Amino acid sequence: MLNLEEASWGTDFFVITEADNPRQRHAIAENIQQGLERKPFAIEGLDSKTWIVLDYGDVIVHVFDPKARGFYDLEGLWEESPIEASEDHP
Repeated sequence: MLNLEEASWGTDFFVITEADNPRQRHAIAENIQQGLERKPFAIEGLDSKTWIVLDYGDVIVHVFDPKARGFYDLEGLWEESPIEASEDHP
């Protein structure tokens, strides 16, 4: 999770995760939606084979396939932003 509160970009956090196949990515996106009490403003990429985005306004969730995650490198793009917690960065 990247903390973007100081970036003045329009959202406070990016949650970035990945899964190896479209079925897993779709299941992650569905579980996030079911686990939250609010609905996202927008959902993009549910039919995509590489990237699903859930926009909750102050939090944007990115569910990538590993190759697309490496290509877009959001962690590198926002490297100045603090990393809150993740599997790779406890």
